[in-house]
Amino acid sequence: MPRQVTRRFRGTTVIDNLRLKNVSGGPFDEIGRVYHINTGGALYAGDDANSGLEYEHPMLTIKGALGRCVAGRNDYILVHDYWRPTGEDWPIVINKKKVHIVGVAQRGLPYPAIHPSDNVDAFQLSSLGQYGSIEYLTIGGGAAAAGIEIGAVGQVDGFVISENIFGHRWFGGPLNGIRQIAVTSKGGNGNVINRNHFLGNWQGKGVITGNAIDMLVAGPLDRCFYQLQILENWFHGITGVAINLTRDNGGEVLDNRFVVPDGETGEAITLRAACLGTMVEGNRAMSGMLNAGYTYNPFRDLATNTYNHWGMNYRGNSVIEPVGV
Repeated sequence: MPRQVTRRFRGTTVIDNLRLKNVSGGPFDEIGRVYHINTGGALYAGDDANSGLEYEHPMLTIKGALGRCVAGRNDYILVHDYWRPTGEDWPIVINKKKVHIVGVAQRGLPYPAIHPSDNVDAFQLSSLGQYGSIEYLTIGGGAAAAGIEIGAVGQVDGFVISENIFGHRWFGGPLNGIRQIAVTSKGGNGNVINRNHFLGNWQGKGVITGNAIDMLVAGPLDRCFYQLQILENWFHGITGVAINLTRDNGGEVLDNRFVVPDGETGEAITLRAACLGTMVEGNRAMSGMLNAGYTYNPFRDLATNTYNHWGMNYRGNSVIEPVGV
């Protein structure tokens, strides 16, 4: 067995070959815990009285697991089977920093479904829940609500939304996939939206009825997103605007794919007047293969300056410049 060595570093005791635990003033995060979620009807039934620390003793609600998480500890909540458990809060407010909510793939569904029982958002991100992630879930929402609302309570930084499905027709008809609309909403720094599927209500793809990613709040700079990254997402039959950005500074919209109905200008990407320094590159918008031609430009830039950066983006197989109307 290796020799045990104890060292001290800025108030943190580090013991080789044993657990590393953060002490006040130390540079390391405490090692995170993993909490399991399962339904009450599962072989190992979910119950918020359980520890949640083993698959055989899962909790029932995400709310319950969030209550056990410690802010900044890098805790994980693994969602196995799930369907509107009694006692869940809607929307689910992410109120602990560095908490990661991850779905576990299951038979018959792409990912576990998080779909509220009321006409509300499924998730809301707040300033208390920064630097975390939501991954591998099928996310619903109300007819006048969204799958995820950003910044309803304070600024959100460093959050990752990855590999989710929004707007699946089995789980209601949300207005938006991801949105920021409240008057008091704030933006954030370094958020990432990547490799998600947004299913719209055109050609039977899904049920999103509005804009897929809808960042509507303008106003002062503290309502702005900085370095927002929207990368490699798929938008299937969105009848509104797939990516609608009102105020984004220095962001990146790269390598996304869009199926749009070719019914209006800016259906794939619209940058509104307050967007500055956004890089838009490698995106492809397409319509039905039997269409005789395209009538509208899927890319639109409404900024009155030349500070946004458009590279090679495609309508069908042709490179196209954005329009400014």
